[in-house]
Amino acid sequence: MPVLQRKKKQWNKISLVTLLTGLVSISVALTVTILLISSYQSKKQALINTTLTLNHTSAIKMSHTIDSLIKSMRSSLHYSANLFSKTMSAEEGYSKLELIRHTNNYFNSITVVDETGLVRYVSPASVGTAGKYITTETAKAALAAKKPYISKSYLTVNTKRLIVLISEPIFDTDGIYRGVIAGTIYLHENNILNTIFGSPPTDELDSSFYIVGSDGHLLFHRETSRIGEDISENHAVRKLIQGKSGYEQLNRHLASILLYMLAPFLLLMLVVIWLAHRVARPFVSLADLVSKAGREE
Repeated sequence: MPVLQRKKKQWNKISLVTLLTGLVSISVALTVTILLISSYQSKKQALINTTLTLNHTSAIKMSHTIDSLIKSMRSSLHYSANLFSKTMSAEEGYSKLELIRHTNNYFNSITVVDETGLVRYVSPASVGTAGKYITTETAKAALAAKKPYISKSYLTVNTKRLIVLISEPIFDTDGIYRGVIAGTIYLHENNILNTIFGSPPTDELDSSFYIVGSDGHLLFHRETSRIGEDISENHAVRKLIQGKSGYEQLNRHLASILLYMLAPFLLLMLVVIWLAHRVARPFVSLADLVSKAGREE
């Protein structure tokens, strides 16, 4: 019987050492794991911030390019408006529009509308609106504005094309308003935006971008089927519509990051609590025994 007691005490002693060793080993292992995960997430976030900064720089350059493009378009139309301040034949007017359209390649079509809303000349002739009155609210708004005008994207009545219209007023030598000259960009067809921004990405990240109008509709996207799509509910686009600028990470995985960090920590705490309970059990039993013996005395 004493031998059995001695073996039991020896087993308890070895078990206690094993538990303490396991506690330290698991604590160190889990601590290292947490540090590695933290380091990984920190480096990952640094790379994301660097990418966002580079993309923001590219976006600023692109915005300057678009701004210069719009100014060049308006300048071209403003100069052309002076050419149509005088009455001319249909053939002469068409020839001038053809020359303008093929010289700068800014627009898919160019139209001259007089002050009554009648289309005087149009290039290319295949548009088929010459001799007709304008019917779209956008064209009427451009004519009524009597000043430079840039429309939102809209569908034409005849061709059902999604277009953007840019116009300049026409005044004669006496300053009398004579109509507008308007250039249009066909968003779903080859246009100046595709020429400038449609080339494949040159960076290793295969970055993509799109151009959004002030109403939240896509004006340019490499997936042409998405052009005209309303993405005003996009968090970043909403900020742009509000006049804000900057950059932001849209696809955040904060929950998964916290989960990666929280799981090892909770596991460590559970193991520590369990081992502490196992280690403390003999001492609790001993304390209870001593307390019991004291009460019996």
